[in-house]
Amino acid sequence: MSWKEVRNNIINNINDQINIFRKTSNCNDERVLRQNIIKIQYDVCRKIRKNFLNKMCDYSKKNILSYYSGFIKSPQTMSSIIPFDRDVIISLMNNMDKRKGLDLILHTPGGRIDITESIVNYIKKIFNNDVRVIIPSIALSAGTMIALSAKEILMTNSSSIGPIDPQFGNGLSCKSSIEMFQRACLETMKEPRKLGIWQSILKFHPTFLIDCEKAIKWAKTITEKWLNENMFHREKEENRKKIVQSILENLDNEKTYFHGRHLNIQFAKQIGLKVKNIEEEPELWKILMDYYYACYETLWFCSDKIKIIESNHEDFLY
Repeated sequence: MSWKEVRNNIINNINDQINIFRKTSNCNDERVLRQNIIKIQYDVCRKIRKNFLNKMCDYSKKNILSYYSGFIKSPQTMSSIIPFDRDVIISLMNNMDKRKGLDLILHTPGGRIDITESIVNYIKKIFNNDVRVIIPSIALSAGTMIALSAKEILMTNSSSIGPIDPQFGNGLSCKSSIEMFQRACLETMKEPRKLGIWQSILKFHPTFLIDCEKAIKWAKTITEKWLNENMFHREKEENRKKIVQSILENLDNEKTYFHGRHLNIQFAKQIGLKVKNIEEEPELWKILMDYYYACYETLWFCSDKIKIIESNHEDFLY
C-alpha cells in the first residue's frame, strides 16, 4: 500500500467501528462516546500494525521487535532513548523464541549512551549475534550505534544513519565543545584582547570538558567492541581492525561536520558496513513500509502518545 492507502484503510476501519458502536450502544453521553472513540482508534491501529508484523515474521521466520519514536511529531526528551525503554524491551523479549534470532525495526533520533549500551548488551545476551537491524527511515546517533551492534543492517534507498559522536544537554556536541575550547585557548594566546569575548561564550561546568572526553571515548569503545564481536567477527584480525577503524573515523563529526547529518545507504556501504538494500526484496520492503506508515498514523490518531515499542504479540504506547 501507499501511505495514503494505509491511512485510508485505518480511517475506514475506525469509522466502521464507530458506527457499529453508535448503533449498538445507545449512548448519548458525549464523554463516554469520546472515550470509546479513542479506544476504537487505538484498537484499530494496533490490529493493523500487528497484521503487518505478523507478515514480517512469516516472511523472515524471525522474532520481530519494533522501536518507533514519534520524534518528528514530538521533538522532546521522551521521544529519545530513555531508561523506561529498556524495561519495555526486556519485557517484550521474555516471550520470544530465543532460537529464531531477532529483526529489530528501528526509528529513532538517538538518546542516552548508558541506556543504549544496556539495551544492546541485553539483546546480545538473549540472541547472541543473531540480530539484524532494519531502518525504514531514520536511526541517528545512539540509534546508529545500535545498528552497528547487529550482524547486518537493512536499509531502503531513503533510510539514514548518522554520526555517533555523543552530545550533552540540549544537543551540545562533545567534540565541538572541546574544539571550541581549544580554539579559544589558541586565539587568546595570540590575541589576549579576545579573552573577554571568549569568557562570555565559554560558560562550562568545571568538569564538563573532562566528561565530554570520557563520553567520546565511551561511545567509540563500545561501538568498536560491537563491530568486532558481530558484524566483522569473521574477518581476519588485521583486516577487521582496518575496517572497524575506518567506519569509526567516517562516523565521527570531524568527517561528517554535523551531528544531525543524515547518511544514506550508499555512504554506509562505502565506509564498509554490511548493509543490505531491503528494496531488493520487494515483498518484505512493502510490508515494512506499510508498517512504518501505520506507526506514523497511530501516533497521529493517538495524539497523547509519542512512542511505540512492540512485538507481534504485545505493544506499549507512551
